[in-house]
Amino acid sequence: MSATANATPPELRVVQPEPPLLRVVPTADEAHERVARALRGARARTGLAEQQVVDKLAARGFELGLAALRDAESAGVLELSLASALADLYGTTTDCLAGRRIGRQQPSLSALTTAGRRD
Repeated sequence: MSATANATPPELRVVQPEPPLLRVVPTADEAHERVARALRGARARTGLAEQQVVDKLAARGFELGLAALRDAESAGVLELSLASALADLYGTTTDCLAGRRIGRQQPSLSALTTAGRRD
């Protein structure tokens, strides 16, 4: 008789999964809509067609397909490297591509962190 035949099975326990660190929300919210509008507006102000944007970025070594540009302009979601490249191409800033305008009242970080606090 082998030693493993008499061994007791290990105790089984239920492990609860941990919540994900990052939650992706599939529905567009106000921020995504604002970014999408700003992206389309910036391209329109330059007078560039979608394919021209893709071609100009490719000439600068940035690989971007037409579908990816359309996705960014409709969903308002894009990588920071793409936002930076588009801002350079459009002659603007990433803040403008995010729909933020200089001089428009933006909540400060301290206002956001103290807003819910009661002293």
